[in-house]
Amino acid sequence: TDPVTGEVRTVAAKFDRPWLTSWQDMRSRKIVGKVISLAPNQDTVQLSFYHAISSHGVCKTALMDNGKDYDAYSLQGMTKSQRRKLKIDYDAPVIQGLFGACGVRTVHCEPYHGQSKPIERFHRTLRDRFCKRYETYCGGKPEDRPDRCFEKMRHGLAPTLETFSQDFEAWLEDDYHQRVHTGDSMGEAPAVVWEKCLVAKMVVNPKTAELLKHRIVARPVGQNGIKWMGQTYAASDLARRVGEELTIRVDHEDTNQISVWAQSGEFICFASPKHKVPRNAARTEFLTAAIREKRADARLQRQSVGVRVRAGQSIAQRAAAAASRAADLAKANRPPADKTPHTLRMAHTQLDDQMAEYEKRAEFRMAVGSDLGTRTGRSMEDLESIYGRES
Repeated sequence: TDPVTGEVRTVAAKFDRPWLTSWQDMRSRKIVGKVISLAPNQDTVQLSFYHAISSHGVCKTALMDNGKDYDAYSLQGMTKSQRRKLKIDYDAPVIQGLFGACGVRTVHCEPYHGQSKPIERFHRTLRDRFCKRYETYCGGKPEDRPDRCFEKMRHGLAPTLETFSQDFEAWLEDDYHQRVHTGDSMGEAPAVVWEKCLVAKMVVNPKTAELLKHRIVARPVGQNGIKWMGQTYAASDLARRVGEELTIRVDHEDTNQISVWAQSGEFICFASPKHKVPRNAARTEFLTAAIREKRADARLQRQSVGVRVRAGQSIAQRAAAAASRAADLAKANRPPADKTPHTLRMAHTQLDDQMAEYEKRAEFRMAVGSDLGTRTGRSMEDLESIYGRES
């Protein structure tokens, strides 16, 4: 039901897998930051890290995966290809991006080695003790999928994303963080170990923390301003910086204003788009959906150009075009000529012994009553000498 107009709308259900992006304290095994979404990307990684530092403080070192979402410019201050080109070591401290702004040293785990990521053990616990509670649990692999899984989904037994997120929050705080963990240097619950081992908590200024969750993007300044997500952002302070590459920070919830920064970290100005979108549609996910829809329409338009050209063709022109296509297809499917030389051998048949008599009779029959010069090229005397006068 629309809360404004009161109109009742029927929306088709869409089934999807929820994705958890989380950060874990390695000493206490406590989950300090998390985001549940349906499409994990660099934004969910950044937002989950923002939740971690705003609620549990800033860490000194972050152990991360090698996926492209963790190597985004917004987090590292440069892309993976740029780091490789500059021959910067993975363990070197970054100078820009979210981690560089917080002074966090980044370390990448060993590629294709699950044991180098301690948080993988938590994912197994999450699957066994929480995800399997739901009747529509479909497993991580097809062979792990329970029977009648899709049938239960069609009967409406799948939870909504909001319900799933609330259940996960309750399970995490009441079960996982309060249950005693075994293993090296544990023997206590994660929440207890966290409070016991926490000596000093590094906090961030709340006003500064709001900037940390903004997406960081490097963009050059053009004649009309800075282009991002199909929008052109302009400001008077950008007129003298044409051709210079600057850094912009974009709020995920409101894209009608961006902040522009120099590569050195100096704030320059705020910029606004030339065509503002409504406030309820100013989130980055709506802009992404709009760009995807526009690209699909452009693709359909390119495909329809050929339809408009063929609309004016007559039946004869279309038939000629079809024949030409068939000839081209036959030519393309024609097997190549075999150029390999072969040895020819004469095959003997039962008719070979009778061919001499057959040819003699056939030649004489053609000569009788006909123009000898044109039919056989032989005179009657020649024929009588060959076949005899009685013939």
